[in-house]
Amino acid sequence: MFVFTSAWSTIKRHKCRTLLIMVVSAAAIFSGVFNQALSAENDEAVHGTGYQLLQPTAVIRPNDSKLARRNGANSDITKDYLPYAQYAAYASDLQQMQIQPQFVFTEYLPARQTGSVKAIPGTEDQSSDKTGGEFTVVGLYDPNGVNINHAGKFKVVQGRSLDFKKPGKQDALVSQALAQKNGLTVGSTFKVGNATSADTSYELKVKGIYAYTSEPLEGKAGRTKLAKENRDNAIYVSPAFPQLADENVVNGKSTGWQTPEFDIGFTLQSVSEYETFKKTINQVGIPKGFKITSPTIDEYMTSIQPLKTLASRLRNGTNLTYIVTGVLLALLALWNFTHRRDEIAMDMIVGRTKANIGTQLMLEFMLPALTGLAVGGIAILLAIKPMGKALTKGHAIPLVSDCWIPMWYVLGAIAVLSFMAYIRLACARRNALFDTRIPPEDRKGQPTIERHNDDRAMDDESSEDGKRNPKTKHVGESQNDGVEQEAGR
Repeated sequence: MFVFTSAWSTIKRHKCRTLLIMVVSAAAIFSGVFNQALSAENDEAVHGTGYQLLQPTAVIRPNDSKLARRNGANSDITKDYLPYAQYAAYASDLQQMQIQPQFVFTEYLPARQTGSVKAIPGTEDQSSDKTGGEFTVVGLYDPNGVNINHAGKFKVVQGRSLDFKKPGKQDALVSQALAQKNGLTVGSTFKVGNATSADTSYELKVKGIYAYTSEPLEGKAGRTKLAKENRDNAIYVSPAFPQLADENVVNGKSTGWQTPEFDIGFTLQSVSEYETFKKTINQVGIPKGFKITSPTIDEYMTSIQPLKTLASRLRNGTNLTYIVTGVLLALLALWNFTHRRDEIAMDMIVGRTKANIGTQLMLEFMLPALTGLAVGGIAILLAIKPMGKALTKGHAIPLVSDCWIPMWYVLGAIAVLSFMAYIRLACARRNALFDTRIPPEDRKGQPTIERHNDDRAMDDESSEDGKRNPKTKHVGESQNDGVEQEAGR
């Protein structure tokens, strides 16, 4: 109990040193656990079960260079559209490979603006006869079509979404920007014109008003030279929309802007099945200028990109943390154990053993270090989720068992540094308190013979103006006094 009391008294006297030991120890465990958790979550996100359990939707779309060469004011680009028959052939090839994907259908057609509705202008608009119209009509066959939509994901903020079980040929979803421009509300009706015939129009009814919740997925949705390329001019309808239900469109005999662009997704059961899908389709062959991608995987990789970036930046952070905090703890331990020669010698003179004193020194370092370790551990428990979400833009970083490995490293460092107290005591001497304080450089020329008459010498040196102390009898004076006494007798 005396050892603990003495250690606690010293800890309270040296507040600065104690606080530094606690801070460094807390920083070591906090940063070490965070770096370990970040690394583990990054590995899990990129290669773990979260990635492997994705059910990706694969699509076959024009690559960037092909999209860049497309002219939205020339209907000849419809000849490069991948026809429905080609998708059917791919589906047959996949069945032979024992792959049974689910299909997501989407169709795109231009439509003209009319007197009842005006599109949001583009930067380089041209005649409707050249572009097919200022709107893009998007036919959705099921809710999953939103997940692979060129223009990005959206949600209905007013009204209701499309009914895919009982599709209505007049039902339509319009954007907030388009509704605001034309004063449309849920239940309003408007007309759009046929892409190839200005005299033909179709009446639509606003069933819902939507807002995008993500950026455009790729390609043409990011261009706005023509009004129909602005994603806010997209009108989402069911496949019952008359222009899509046209017999020539269904039979694949349509021409010009009346030809829809099919975007059919293949929803697969796993990432490994997606890799097999790509290998199979590439072996069969895809037209030049097309590529196989997965909006599902692209979206997933985009969502974990902040996590990957942070993990990449802090890849060497764990080792650096151990080195820096280890050096700081070692310096603080040396600060605690050195420059205490007289204190240790005095304790030994009064009867304390070296083991007793060493235990006190050990506790003086160990108690603040363990307290800092506990504080840092509690802090990381409370801060890991909000801190992780803030640094990775919403990606949670959970603490798994492996994340606490740094705790054992820090505990080991504290134990080793605390043991230095006994090493320090092994070098201690009881007589160190009586060692001369003359610096080594000033000891040259000093007599080595001990002076036994120090008191008398000091009296001689203290006399002023050359006068001798009358109380001090020197050797010569003693002899004269004796002669005078003999003569008087």
